[in-house]
Amino acid sequence: MTVEAISNLSGVSKATVSRVLNGNPGVLPDKIKAVQEAVDQLNYQMPVRRKKMPRKTQTIAMLSLEQDMFAFFKSTGSYVFRGVEKAVADHGLNFIMNRATSVDKLSSFITSGQVDGLLLSGTRIDPKVMSRIEHLPRVWISSHWSENGCQVLPGNERICSMVVEYMLAQHHQHVGFVNIFKSHPVLSARAEFFEFSARRQGLGTHLFETDVPVQQDADVQSMEVWEKLEQAMTKQFQRLLDAPDRITSVFIPMTALVALAYRVMQRMGVRPGVDIQVITCGSVDEIMEIYPRPAIVDIAPLIMGQSAVEMLLQQIANPADGRIRHMVVEPKLIEAERIDIG
Repeated sequence: MTVEAISNLSGVSKATVSRVLNGNPGVLPDKIKAVQEAVDQLNYQMPVRRKKMPRKTQTIAMLSLEQDMFAFFKSTGSYVFRGVEKAVADHGLNFIMNRATSVDKLSSFITSGQVDGLLLSGTRIDPKVMSRIEHLPRVWISSHWSENGCQVLPGNERICSMVVEYMLAQHHQHVGFVNIFKSHPVLSARAEFFEFSARRQGLGTHLFETDVPVQQDADVQSMEVWEKLEQAMTKQFQRLLDAPDRITSVFIPMTALVALAYRVMQRMGVRPGVDIQVITCGSVDEIMEIYPRPAIVDIAPLIMGQSAVEMLLQQIANPADGRIRHMVVEPKLIEAERIDIG
């Protein structure tokens, strides 16, 4: 029984069949399943070979590089991680996590050559950390463009254009952008693209931004931190309400802040979805329990995580191909929940 017979039965190329039979990485789960089913059906037995040392460690690592409080509030990161976990399990790989905001925090598994490649989560990287990992295949998972390696991203420009298109379709004339993490590269990029896109469409556009003064090592679950977040959000909405133009729609640039924005609005006597329509971006799962559910540009973080693993495995399997690739996961707009205002 030959590889060709397995290929014909499974509908998978002979090259891919060989990769599956030899346990090489970088093969899609559905291809692996098809080959394994064909092998079982044909009763194929692998020829006995002398055991060789594995060429790869079959291990990848995910580095969290965030150096500020934004990391604790970027809840879409947990959905990306779930996508990574699923893809890693599908491929039968080993997986380690490492928060490496400085070179002394790099795992010895990475520095001693016990991983085949890296997934990088964040927007900033210590140059010393970069110098220790630049020889490894790596893929960034971020919406902030980087030239330090291949990247899977939703694309902030596309996100913001979809937000503005939705606002136009809802006949809003004066719109706002509310953000309490102004200095973060991802959210500042969204502010820039949103303002550009909205003004280009002739909308009255207002940005209400600040940075929450919280220490890096603060307990993010403490009431003190949340009180500061709420105070900052309240000040921005007060500025919005005091604006000379009546703003009827706001873009909250991350889903983790929507519940806080709703709390502030309701305490100020503003009805979300009625007096002011909210639109956000991130993972739709994060806002399913909010009423009324706002419009959202779903950036598909689960797919981002899975796609990043596939891209990394392609790099590992083809080390001679040094091209930098940027893969954009197309976001999807989900309209706001309709409510009866009596």
